Amino acid sequence: MKLLKTFSALSLIFAGANANATLLLSIDDPNDSNAALIIEDNSALDQRKGAFFNEDGVGWINYEGVVGDWFIDNITGLSNPQLGSSTIDQMVFDSVDISSGAGELILMLTQTDMTKLDTNFTSGFGGATNGSMTFELFIDESNTAFGTATSLYDSQTFSNGAFSDNFGGAINATNPYSMTLVVSIVHDQATASGFSYNVQVPEPTTLALLGAGLLGLGFTNRRRKNQQTS
Repeated sequence: MKLLKTFSALSLIFAGANANATLLLSIDDPNDSNAALIIEDNSALDQRKGAFFNEDGVGWINYEGVVGDWFIDNITGLSNPQLGSSTIDQMVFDSVDISSGAGELILMLTQTDMTKLDTNFTSGFGGATNGSMTFELFIDESNTAFGTATSLYDSQTFSNGAFSDNFGGAINATNPYSMTLVVSIVHDQATASGFSYNVQVPEPTTLALLGAGLLGLGFTNRRRKNQQTS
């Protein structure tokens, strides 16, 4: 994975800030000289601030705008308490991203203070691209935002058309940890790519209760969001 230009700076900014769970979104055009755009849940840059579900908007980040040579169309990151429950930690990440020409975009959604220890996770993603896309999943027992200490998944490269995949495995963590979802998009011309990415981490007793439909949840949330803003 190509790390963000600002990863070292982020490590310093968020080191020592792990006592409270934080949802953060990073949008980076590596070919642009500007630093990655970092959006914190319920901050001034979070365009979903206070607009839906909980009055304070915690657990939902939304952004639309231009980053480098890319137009970011309604990128959304969701986590507890908007999703999941006391026994399930859940993260959903979806977006449509349009390039003005050839280039690369790296998107990261991270959540600190994940507390489902020594358990399993299930995940699914899907979308369509006129370029290529890869998906990664990390946890970090230092509980650092955007931490990539332990890789749980590194996908194949999906190119030119629709795609989907499901995967799962074990989380062998003994301390509260951060989880980071990474999506990398590469275009060789002006075009668009879109995706939905969902991860659930239940306690062991709830794992058997999880059913199908991970992939559809992200798109369902997008439709519900559009209905609220229309």
